[in-house]
Amino acid sequence: MLFKALRGVLKGLLKGGKVPESGKVLLELGEQLLRRGENAKAEKVLRKAVRAFKSDGEMLAEAKLKLGVALYRNGKVKKSLRVFKEALNLCERIGYKSGVSRSYTGMGVAYTYLKRPLEEVLSYHQKALDVARGVGSLEDEARALNNMGVAYLTSGRLEDAFRVLQEAAEKARRSGVRDLEANVTANLAETTRQMGWLDYSARIRGDTVKVCEEMGNLRLAASQRLALALTLRELNRLEEAMEAAGKAREVFERVGDKRGVKAVESLLEEIKVEEKMCPSCGAVIAVKELDYCPLCDAPIKEEKRGRRLFGKGGHKGTRRR
Repeated sequence: MLFKALRGVLKGLLKGGKVPESGKVLLELGEQLLRRGENAKAEKVLRKAVRAFKSDGEMLAEAKLKLGVALYRNGKVKKSLRVFKEALNLCERIGYKSGVSRSYTGMGVAYTYLKRPLEEVLSYHQKALDVARGVGSLEDEARALNNMGVAYLTSGRLEDAFRVLQEAAEKARRSGVRDLEANVTANLAETTRQMGWLDYSARIRGDTVKVCEEMGNLRLAASQRLALALTLRELNRLEEAMEAAGKAREVFERVGDKRGVKAVESLLEEIKVEEKMCPSCGAVIAVKELDYCPLCDAPIKEEKRGRRLFGKGGHKGTRRR
């Protein structure tokens, strides 16, 4: 309903020749598309917004900043870097501090992807953080801390990443910006997984899925469910892992993400449960590591042949769509 309403307003404004107002609607539509993970559509809309705001400094800066995000998410990293630099020059010229902070951290993210030295990357995020703290913006501060944490994470400095991302998560929650909160907690979950804190990581992933679903970002929610399934598999919580993976596949199929579907099916192919039958009470035990019956404590000597609960066709009793 929101997208239909925005498009309807946009058409009316364009017919009336009111370019600045139509630019605001384009900017809002592009922002909503980014929040929902529809990045290709967001890029197209935000390019139009940039053209609409040629003479409006702050709004043009916002359009450029959001276009930089869309370009980065669509894999056009060098183009996103150029746009962030343009935004920085504009924001510094008009004194738009929030834009300066976001431009710096956007450049830092791009340089992380381009494998620039960690010290150089961190310098951009630190500049962003200093500006954000100077104006008292929790959102910009959380964003800079989040991106700084990712830089530490990709460099293997897990303890530094954890420290910074914890602070980022607290700032993001206080800011009330839900999509930022989801991004931070997703990165925190990955950090704790790599640190070996699997139970903690699984709990954070679950919270991230809920936030993504509340925002309507189904694609990100599915990606986080898949990540949750991988962590649950490491914890040997296989039934929960299969349930999470199955839900992720349903969403990937709904949004037409073939790569996501393939990743889920690959995981489900790997998850097999070796059933063991208790010779005393006849219970079927579906945990590989157990060599005793949890019901009667009898030792398990007989073992059935391994049975695959999930295969190419999906969950037993369901059909592939």
